[in-house]
Amino acid sequence: MANASEILMVEPTFFNFEEGAAADNVYMSRPDMTVEAVRAKVMEEFNGLVEALRSHGVVVHTFAGEEGCADAVWPNNWIVTMSTGGDASKVVSILFPMKNEARQLERNNKAVRAFLRERYGEADDLTANEQQGRILEGTGSIVMDRDARIAYVSVSERSNEAVAREWAQRYNMQLVLFRSEHRGKPVYHTNVVMAVAHKVAVVAADVVVEGRDELLQSLRGAGKFVVEISSDQVGEFCGNCLEVVGSGGRRFLAMSTRAFNGFTEDQKQAMAEHGLGIIHADISTLENIGGGSVRCMMAELF
Repeated sequence: MANASEILMVEPTFFNFEEGAAADNVYMSRPDMTVEAVRAKVMEEFNGLVEALRSHGVVVHTFAGEEGCADAVWPNNWIVTMSTGGDASKVVSILFPMKNEARQLERNNKAVRAFLRERYGEADDLTANEQQGRILEGTGSIVMDRDARIAYVSVSERSNEAVAREWAQRYNMQLVLFRSEHRGKPVYHTNVVMAVAHKVAVVAADVVVEGRDELLQSLRGAGKFVVEISSDQVGEFCGNCLEVVGSGGRRFLAMSTRAFNGFTEDQKQAMAEHGLGIIHADISTLENIGGGSVRCMMAELF
């Protein structure tokens, strides 16, 4: 099964507004409450999402965040597990290069690293690219169709084309590159504008400014029913969702309540008709201050 029934999540233990990330993330807002109040609220939201996932049979491994890591709740930007493909295919963990130095510290989480090492052995390490400013932030930058071994990347400062090409060649993935803009800036992460499930793809084609036809052709050529979302729906984090597998092998699209409310009834009905349930939880504080949503909180484990 190409999508995950197990995921890794990191608690927002030391969550705060991260100045460095705000430079190119247009979805972040400064908090209007104390740090203590923010952290209490986001822990409540985190626990609510974990409970929602577990109640549908998704296996969730949670770890505490470490001091000094305000954005630790978004682990998918630095850790990815996947099959290497090819004749000698195996499952590996990969460490990805990140743009902001404060976020690079997240990789020092000893408990997470020990868990991954025990499960996968030593990680493949791509982080030396940071020294040349060559950034590729995990499954923030890369949206994978694991069934078809196709990877989609919206090129940006955090999604370097050259590194994406090297990664795709190394791990036997076909690469589809495009460029997108939203709210007057390049979209910093691909998973803001699209998600790929087993039978369905969600994509904001209207914000793609280069490579739109090739993107849609690839999705449809891989047999996906394409749910097109608007620019306004991108702002509601409708693109930032992830298919997970729960009890009995049932497939769900995990998303925030904000995203759930942002989808039209017709769009949700189309997902249901293609065998896709929905799990959602309110993480509005994390979204408003951190500028990310549910997909960013989950690193898939294979």
